[in-house]
Amino acid sequence: MTIVLENEASDLPALIREECLDLLAQISEKTTRITERTKKFSTLATQSDRARRLQTMADVAPRTAVAVEVFGPYRLITILARGFSK
Repeated sequence: MTIVLENEASDLPALIREECLDLLAQISEKTTRITERTKKFSTLATQSDRARRLQTMADVAPRTAVAVEVFGPYRLITILARGFSK
């Protein structure tokens, strides 16, 4: 696709080619950021026993395991607090 977009002899107008190349660059940058963030979450998830155990469940990735570990206790407190308010 990049070859077609970079070819000035193509039938695409210059503005469209430029816009598509910009979008491809943004996708590439976002992919790089996601990859870096995923590596950081993987490292963080290996530092916690609870996150490691959560990852043994189907479809629980490092990012999900860390989120559950961080927000899970607060959710439990909220649920218990509601029980006392009734």
